[in-house]
Amino acid sequence: MTYPQPPTVIVQAGRSVVLAYVLLVLLGWLGVHRMYLGKWITGITLAVLFGVGTATAAILIGWIPLIIWGLVMVWDLVTLPLQVAAFNARERNRAVRQYQRGW
Repeated sequence: MTYPQPPTVIVQAGRSVVLAYVLLVLLGWLGVHRMYLGKWITGITLAVLFGVGTATAAILIGWIPLIIWGLVMVWDLVTLPLQVAAFNARERNRAVRQYQRGW
């Protein structure tokens, strides 16, 4: 005899927009806000751009990576809520797919 399955509730805590902005303001030069959203490659790239840019700014070539870094930071200031929403949607979909497969 089979018994009915109890209802399943998937509780998925999402990422916070406020925390993402705090990370952007305090540790954005290291790309930590990107890493918080699962974008490790772009987070590390931001840290490298900032490091190379500041290390070579005295010989003027460093301004190129710093300008690119600055443009990305401005872009992130504007689009961070959308990036957080996209991350949360991906995680929610991943949790649902994982549940549907039966863990």
